[in-house]
Amino acid sequence: MCDGVDNDGDGEVDEGYPDSDGDGVANCVDECVDDPNKVEVGICACGVADTDSDGDGIPDCTDICDDVPNAQQDPTDVLPQ
Repeated sequence: MCDGVDNDGDGEVDEGYPDSDGDGVANCVDECVDDPNKVEVGICACGVADTDSDGDGIPDCTDICDDVPNAQQDPTDVLPQ
């Protein structure tokens, strides 16, 4: 049974099932079967890291200013001088 659980108690999960991206998670429970760095889609989708470069809690893929920490996403914010 491919379900993300070690059903037979041997310390391996879903052994014998395909793992296309080689990340150790079987395709049947991997939401990103072609992305070895993610097993869940996340905010930025498969193939794109959910990185938050400025630490404001907004991933770069949706952050309007990914180098300025502005959690409110105000486009008038500027870098401090």
